[in-house]
Amino acid sequence: MTDAAPPLIYLPGVQGDPSLLDRARGHLNAHHRLIEVTYPRPSEWSLADHARALDDLLDTLELDAAHLLAESFGSLVGLEFGLSRPERVRSLIMVGGFCRPVAEGRAMFARGALGTLPSSWLERGLQLVASLNDAGEDLEDEMGWAAIPRVASQSPRARKAAANRLAIIARTDFSRRLGEIQFPVRYIGGSADAVVPVLSEVSLLRRRLNPRSGFQSHIIPLGPHSILMSDAEQTARRVRRWVSEIDAAI
Repeated sequence: MTDAAPPLIYLPGVQGDPSLLDRARGHLNAHHRLIEVTYPRPSEWSLADHARALDDLLDTLELDAAHLLAESFGSLVGLEFGLSRPERVRSLIMVGGFCRPVAEGRAMFARGALGTLPSSWLERGLQLVASLNDAGEDLEDEMGWAAIPRVASQSPRARKAAANRLAIIARTDFSRRLGEIQFPVRYIGGSADAVVPVLSEVSLLRRRLNPRSGFQSHIIPLGPHSILMSDAEQTARRVRRWVSEIDAAI
């Protein structure tokens, strides 16, 4: 795809890299200038650090603004960036995303993210995520486990960074700032998502986002959390439709 195509920056989930984009990549590349992000691996990075890095990336690519395709944890990065640099966001498209600590408790998120790991790793992950908000918790002392299966084969530093992203999820809540957002926001998720309570998130976004965001959502029946893998073509088709509509309205 040429540089004239709409720029679409993929912000990954907890795994921190575009590995879950394998099945959707071709569909997205066919109509967008797809830019895939891998998060740096410092285990102490905050959302503000992620947002500053995204700002630097746009400068490097000489882009005034771009569409953000934000999957899961990437939604928090997109929200942080959009609230600090709204003029650089053409749209925020959340894929199985969320704006607050996952309802039903942090353990539900860990169970969905860690579900295919050995039970001993899962139990330790649940214990860590359940205690992230405890005073004095030193995350650096807790990192002997993989945040999600794709991270299991990565380096210890990558696993620490992924665990830090889980910690960010547990303590971040943008729900009271949604009214500040005026750029277009869209949401696509699966009705069978075992990680994020999709219908609850959509309801909250619809109620609290500024009407100027023109919020729209699309739910894929029986779709899991990783719909970019399970329903790659359908998800990419919906993304293309939204991007085209938003750019046509500019």
